[in-house]
Amino acid sequence: NRRYQSTDTYLALPVSVLGTEYRAMGYYKLSADLVSQIAVVATEDSTELYITPNAATTDGHKQGEPYAVLLRKGDVYQLLADFYSVGTGDLTGTLIRSNRKVAVFSGHSCGYVPMNVQACNHLVEQMPPVPSWGTHFYVGMLKGRSRYTVRAIASENKTKVFENTKLVSVLDAGEFYENMNVREHLQITADKPILVGQFSQGFKNGDSIGDPMLILVSPTQQFIKNYRIATPVNGSWDHYVNLVVPTESISTIRLDGEPIPSAEFEQLALSRYSIAQKKIDFGTHILN
Repeated sequence: NRRYQSTDTYLALPVSVLGTEYRAMGYYKLSADLVSQIAVVATEDSTELYITPNAATTDGHKQGEPYAVLLRKGDVYQLLADFYSVGTGDLTGTLIRSNRKVAVFSGHSCGYVPMNVQACNHLVEQMPPVPSWGTHFYVGMLKGRSRYTVRAIASENKTKVFENTKLVSVLDAGEFYENMNVREHLQITADKPILVGQFSQGFKNGDSIGDPMLILVSPTQQFIKNYRIATPVNGSWDHYVNLVVPTESISTIRLDGEPIPSAEFEQLALSRYSIAQKKIDFGTHILN
């Protein structure tokens, strides 16, 4: 998002990896026009959506009451949380099912993270289908910032969520756990699949650096050996990459063909993984 003072982005998923069951990631309401929202794109004709919203919606659907929508190929169905003085107005955990593959995007038009901390930013991610969720995650500090917010959504009842091996929540399907102020690199595990989101915080959380953004964290089950990444080429930015690797593989890591000194890594919790935070330049980079 290149709009002035907004920065969020998402990884676009190809149709081949799309699915038919999703849960949304959003955030709390801010005002009548700054709310949690979802967009669903149909890839085929005669696509039937079945949605169970976790908050009342602007088109009259009540929290927890399922409803159906029929779409043609290329149709987009957009869902916004309605604004009420009571309740969170948060669509996080909303269930989206379909009879054919769909793409699902969710986030917020402009959210305060945490609540009451200025300033707001557009939040967006393309949601991975539920079968691609995982049970083991590492979340790194954001370079230069003192804290961040993390959320974990459950897809099954009685899901146990752990932070650095400590049990922090037991969730039913569609419920989420939130830690509003994490001040360390974090290992998150669960006994059933979860979706994990990391939020940067508003400018006035004490850091005076940037505003909210949303990152979906990949589970270790989806780690691969080669990546190509790109940074935006416009704006006055410092760019960093958080690199989480098996500790035993540190000596083999290459960033644009160059090794990363082992002293730049630190162990992540009580695990066999380590993390490095590397500053990188504008442009494209290769990690092996």
